[in-house]
Amino acid sequence: MVIFIDIDGTVCPEGDPSQRLLQEPFPGAVETINGYVAAGHTVVFWTGRGWGEYLQTKKWLDENGFKYSQLIMGKPIANLIIDDRARQFVGWDRNYLGSERESRND
Repeated sequence: MVIFIDIDGTVCPEGDPSQRLLQEPFPGAVETINGYVAAGHTVVFWTGRGWGEYLQTKKWLDENGFKYSQLIMGKPIANLIIDDRARQFVGWDRNYLGSERESRND
């Protein structure tokens, strides 16, 4: 399964862009995402940050111990993304991979 994960507001708090390297990951984010990779899933970080922040963002992910396959910048900023495979993020304590819907759409 390929899993696209947003960063700001999902993996770490939204904040002042000049302070992004100081943000701490949300509790459970690193462990859960690295667990997805260990289980054989492909993790792609897909962020609304611009390409000018690529090196800073990659450094932050790497220094915080995230495992991932790819980092893509420039995700469209929207209040609603409608996608037949999308899931709403509600916290890292939820099992996003355990439902019938994901298993049908691998």
